[in-house]
Amino acid sequence: MINQIELISAICMELDRQGVKALCSRQYDALIQAADMIIRECQREPISSSAGMGLKAWLASDDTGMSSKYMASVLSDVMLGKYGFSCEYAHPHDLDDFGRCSRLLLAVPEFRERINLMRDKSKEWSALLDIWTDIELLMNNKKHKEANKLVMNTISRFF
Repeated sequence: MINQIELISAICMELDRQGVKALCSRQYDALIQAADMIIRECQREPISSSAGMGLKAWLASDDTGMSSKYMASVLSDVMLGKYGFSCEYAHPHDLDDFGRCSRLLLAVPEFRERINLMRDKSKEWSALLDIWTDIELLMNNKKHKEANKLVMNTISRFF
């Protein structure tokens, strides 16, 4: 259990370390609200994604990231037209990012048949799609180090 007073004290010490020596009452109230929000989020059970849950449920899950949300926005735009949503460009940078994208395809199976639409979004997406099934196979076989190396080596070619 997180102690609210100790959390607030730790935040105050960090603010002091960064040069904020005194808080006015409005700022202190904001700090208390932020601490309370942190405590609530830490106490909340994570919402996992699951196969076939659909886009809306996936978006409400804790299994999203910038690249998977971007992918969902592109693929939902095709599926939903004007009812889709937009998201700033991002591509997977490591296996964690890639894993969220892969699990999006499990959560919204109809996206898998459209995944090639990501190819024209960037060189990075195109290169990842070339080896997508290889990475997923490594992940499914619990070869996470090899899968991460494959993702990282593929992406690093463009930097």
